[in-house]
Amino acid sequence: MSKKNLPFFAVAFFCFSMVFAQSSNIWRPISESDARAAKVNRNVIPSSYRLFHLDLQSLKNTLSAAPLRGQSSGRSNVIITLPTPAGTFEHFRVIETPIMEAALAAKYPMIKSYAAQGIEDPTAIARFSVTQFGLHSMTLSAQKSTAYIDTYTQDTQNYIVYDRASLNRPANDFECLTPEGAPLKSLENDRRSSENRTFSDTDDKKNYARIDWPNLVPQSMGIFLQEPVQMQKRKPIYRRKWQLP
Repeated sequence: MSKKNLPFFAVAFFCFSMVFAQSSNIWRPISESDARAAKVNRNVIPSSYRLFHLDLQSLKNTLSAAPLRGQSSGRSNVIITLPTPAGTFEHFRVIETPIMEAALAAKYPMIKSYAAQGIEDPTAIARFSVTQFGLHSMTLSAQKSTAYIDTYTQDTQNYIVYDRASLNRPANDFECLTPEGAPLKSLENDRRSSENRTFSDTDDKKNYARIDWPNLVPQSMGIFLQEPVQMQKRKPIYRRKWQLP
């Protein structure tokens, strides 16, 4: 390496380190006693988890520079940090992935959705949203269990981090108390309505056309999805090739 290039690489490394440090500082581990605000009601209580305080506004400021999906030819330079169920931190490159049409998105600017690729773990793909209800994230990885981040307190300042392996049976698991075989007028009406209704071929195609299929499948860098969506006994009606920038 030429000595003339040393100052450049030193500055680049310093800037890169500063970005990592700043993104890490928005998270702070906390204990149960630190989360004094009213808790968010949860249907599922993980058996093990970690709690973190998040500077949500700093996260929003960072994400405001994220490139839009499909409008960036290179990889994103917007990097954020997400905590893991193990108590460590991982860094991700982020792109914004709008789920609403432009007019609707302008009406609800507080609703944002993103996709992110892991830096330390390139197989990790995070999908998360930032709304008036805080941050909600799910990270899929080939190396570890699926990880989740949810709001823990209603003030959107504290978050619970856990993985799929720690999920127990829902605390309010549903139990039907209606005796089997009991005559219910509403079910009888639904049955008659179903018998009289015909499902046309046009309806079938319209339902498939409305689905944004790529957003239903996790993306991975360098991996292409090129699978046809098929209707029963019909030719493929959808095909698309895509990848995360």
